[in-house]
Amino acid sequence: MDDVNLLASHLNALQKQSIKMANALSQHGSHLSSYMTTSNRRMDNIQFEVMKNYYAIGNITKNFQSTITNIETHILDLTNLLNMQSYKASSISSEVNTVISSLQSLIEGKLTPVLIPIYSLHKTIQDINHILATNYSRFTLVNKEPQWYYQHATFHFGTDIDKSSIYITIKFPVSPEKEPLKLYEIISLPVPINATSSHATMLLNLPQYLAITSHQQYYVTIEKADLATCKKHGTYLCSFNKALTPVTQMSCVMGLFANDKSVVNKFCDFRFMENHLSPIAIELSATSVLIYNSFNLVIDCPKYQDIKHGCSMCVITLPCQCSITTKHWYFPPRLVKCHKQLNKTEVFIQLI
Repeated sequence: MDDVNLLASHLNALQKQSIKMANALSQHGSHLSSYMTTSNRRMDNIQFEVMKNYYAIGNITKNFQSTITNIETHILDLTNLLNMQSYKASSISSEVNTVISSLQSLIEGKLTPVLIPIYSLHKTIQDINHILATNYSRFTLVNKEPQWYYQHATFHFGTDIDKSSIYITIKFPVSPEKEPLKLYEIISLPVPINATSSHATMLLNLPQYLAITSHQQYYVTIEKADLATCKKHGTYLCSFNKALTPVTQMSCVMGLFANDKSVVNKFCDFRFMENHLSPIAIELSATSVLIYNSFNLVIDCPKYQDIKHGCSMCVITLPCQCSITTKHWYFPPRLVKCHKQLNKTEVFIQLI
């Protein structure tokens, strides 16, 4: 019985320990369940907050990108605006420089299309032509090309009181002749009386220039001093007025012009010039040389040399780059405005 009681006592003790263990495990399970519930709730809260932060960061990123895009758009607009303003400033600066240059040209005596546009000048020329044709039919405008006035016009300019405007007046040359007179220079040279003499005859008391109308009905003689007062721009523009002589009114110069020997003998003043000639060369034109009392002419060209006997009076035509040498003088070569042929093509015209 004692053993049975002892065994029962042990079994009861084990049962109590099992009950305590079960209660402890139950309590531990309850605590663990409460911990897991709390942990799950905390993880859910963390996940919720992470999602909130994710969406917030997404919104911030989207707003930031939108702001960046707007800034880029504004920068592009500002760049375009700056480029446009820079172009306008450059254009204005160029126009100002052009006007300043035109004013400088005006001071130096030249007009430019910047100050007076070509269409305005052309319209003015047309108006002047109309006025002349309507009210002054005996006169005509000398030059009708606008470009001529930009280069050669005579003009005056000034400003108003407050210097805000420039006034330019242009002189438009007007003439009673429809076409300009043909101008000839009269050159009188001595002629040896024979091939061996230094004596010569010469026409004296001749005017320096002869001008003949385009229809060859009138002529006028002009001196160099008169011509010096004229302005030459292709055509001489003279402000003086001279009486014209009919070509039927014969004179020495008209006899020479018409090659009328009887008129020349009657009206011209021939003089005997004693010991007047000496060795000399006179350039008649860019290609012709008049030679007096010169012999053994050495013609020196790039490709050849030639020796001419010479003459008392003759005309020689030289090619380019050719010179003439004699005992008494040297005639230098020309590079331009001469005969281009470099072969032996000089023309020797014996006059005496």
